[in-house]
Amino acid sequence: MPRCMGRPSILVTNDDGVEAPGLFALISKLHSERFPVLVVAPRGEQSASGMRLTLRKPMRIEIHSDIERSIRINQDVPLVVMSVEGTPCDAVIVAVEGAIDQHRMGIKPSLCVSGINLGPNLSVDVLHSGTVSAAREASMYGLPSISTSLADYNESEFGGAVDATMKIIEKATNIIKTPPPSFMRPEGAKSKPSGPDKDLPLSQFLHGNMMLNVNVPSNWNGIYRTGPHGARWYTAPTRISNTVEGQFVEVGAATIINEGDEGSDTATIEGGGCSITAMPVWPQLHPLSVSDSILEQANTSDQEGFPAWLSSQ
Repeated sequence: MPRCMGRPSILVTNDDGVEAPGLFALISKLHSERFPVLVVAPRGEQSASGMRLTLRKPMRIEIHSDIERSIRINQDVPLVVMSVEGTPCDAVIVAVEGAIDQHRMGIKPSLCVSGINLGPNLSVDVLHSGTVSAAREASMYGLPSISTSLADYNESEFGGAVDATMKIIEKATNIIKTPPPSFMRPEGAKSKPSGPDKDLPLSQFLHGNMMLNVNVPSNWNGIYRTGPHGARWYTAPTRISNTVEGQFVEVGAATIINEGDEGSDTATIEGGGCSITAMPVWPQLHPLSVSDSILEQANTSDQEGFPAWLSSQ
């Protein structure tokens, strides 16, 4: 694996498309910090695509040398930018399954970062989000993963989100293993933590059974807070219009109502903080699912607001 001064390689993807400003800002910073980066992202906008896959239809793969040139500041740091004419989960599958080995300059990621998304992914948003789903897809392959979002739509203000995300990436790359212990799930459902540390949040993250979801407002106050999801309700989500061409319906909430105790993702964002949530990757009854007690421990903050298990190593 190419490494630069000990830096592990990172897979970056998103759901806003390969030319999205949030993606550009993130990979520019990662490259400047000498992380080898493999970008495999959707060719265009794929927001709210969830875990949808493109089946029975070939997807065009494109190398974006122009984006690479606009970012590259060091020829010694591997950087590959590619797009797939499909969904975020399609992009992750293409990145990890070996179909693009001839293009990836030998980059074998030890961490996946999905984002930076334009718009929040809080509470139930994680069920629809292409950004979160891409990170979940990577985790299902055993690749430790982080999804990250700008928690509003001020696309000229990605700076704070980049800074907050990079601090979390730095902490994650200090503890990840190369290669990840359950990458490609070589033993199927037995590809999971074992031994005395099997119930530690750190072990579940390293094996891809738990991921981190990060949200940062554009007016970020510099505070981090780790905690569970709050509740988020969308009112009046549909609107009917009648035209000469027929009747049409639009989906998009007129009002969003957030609920959540102090420390939840919704409450943290409303207070101007950066929210970090350790969330499960698998369905609750899956053999690799993470117990409620581990998730509760995983969402305990240290004194700086980061997950205590992430900072204790």
